[in-house]
Amino acid sequence: SSKTTNEYGNALSAQNPDVTGRVTETKNGSTFGFGLGAFAGIEWFCAPKVSISGEYTWGLMLASTGSGETTTEFWNGSAVETDTQETGKASSFGLDTGVSGASLGINFYFQ
Repeated sequence: SSKTTNEYGNALSAQNPDVTGRVTETKNGSTFGFGLGAFAGIEWFCAPKVSISGEYTWGLMLASTGSGETTTEFWNGSAVETDTQETGKASSFGLDTGVSGASLGINFYFQ
């Protein structure tokens, strides 16, 4: 989770009104993630000290984020008011082929 606080140089007043509001604080909800990855590979020696190889990577990810808050201040015509809104929760699920997905190679061994 994280929190951001904004401080402004000019206070809100009748001479400096902001009726649309400006964000003074943002609190992000905590995020929890879980991932699982699998890797498979094969290597075939087609000649002495020479091989052909193949690799494949696959993964899955589940993430959940809790609710947060955003606080704004605005000028209502006679005084400064604050308003706090709750941000919604979110979750995501992903299926991926890893960093490179699949690769093929020719390998040479020296001794």
